[in-house]
Amino acid sequence: MAKALLEKLIRQKLKQDFYEVESAGLFAIDGLSASTEAIEVLRYENLDLTIHQSQSLTDQIVKWADIIITMTEAHYEQLLDLYPAAHDRVFTFSELAGLTESDVNDPYGKGQAAYQITLQQLKKGMPRLFSYLENMR
Repeated sequence: MAKALLEKLIRQKLKQDFYEVESAGLFAIDGLSASTEAIEVLRYENLDLTIHQSQSLTDQIVKWADIIITMTEAHYEQLLDLYPAAHDRVFTFSELAGLTESDVNDPYGKGQAAYQITLQQLKKGMPRLFSYLENMR
């Protein structure tokens, strides 16, 4: 969901795809589709997740990325344990987005209402995250 929302914001603000955005999970199973709830909640944002396929975080992705954003502090710590050399490129979404919550809600398996909460968290933080990315350029 975060990837789709960030890509939408980039297109709106820059009118081009200046940034490449990837989504990968520390413990993801490659090739899984987005959940029905995620597809539905983003449909109302005019975003199509039906072609999304999960992928696990790899050494190649970590080397490629200019910045790595985790959704939780636990994932932040786990990522740094696995890739300590990437410490200066790893941040939590909440940290960059200025959210008071330390973690973005993980809605998986918790129903449509949980996906709505997560969507609102992400939408609230995206403008500040985008500003951070623009200041990196």
